[in-house]
Amino acid sequence: MTTNERTVAFGVVDEDKLGETLSRQQEKDNFPLGSIADGIPQFVKVPYYTTFLAEYTLQDDNLIVHFFLPPELNGQVGEYWTVRFPRALDAVARSYFNADRPRLTAKYTEEMKSWWLRAMSYGHIIDFTGFVRGFFDALDDALGTPA
Repeated sequence: MTTNERTVAFGVVDEDKLGETLSRQQEKDNFPLGSIADGIPQFVKVPYYTTFLAEYTLQDDNLIVHFFLPPELNGQVGEYWTVRFPRALDAVARSYFNADRPRLTAKYTEEMKSWWLRAMSYGHIIDFTGFVRGFFDALDDALGTPA
């Protein structure tokens, strides 16, 4: 067994004492829920562009962005969302961040009909919100009025 493995042993639990046993185990394993909540990224929603909706966060010094179709474009998942949007995202992100792979990564998520972008190592930016807003403005300009 390596140091990353744990052994779990199952024993017999008296059904009459099941509630008591579970309560004791829960007390033993209890830890503050605040530590869990601190690990969940808090995304800032960006609802005011006409070519996409977005939410972003800074996680481990990386900008993480989720892009979604705005309600008025929900019928345009095809050409606009799977061809036009990724072309603009690729060109604008490379130019704006002055970076390429592996520092920039984007992926389409079919289940959510959304795009995910990670720009690594941008936590040092002093006006991070302004920097991200500039990126969104450039992307929105590149997409122009949706076809």
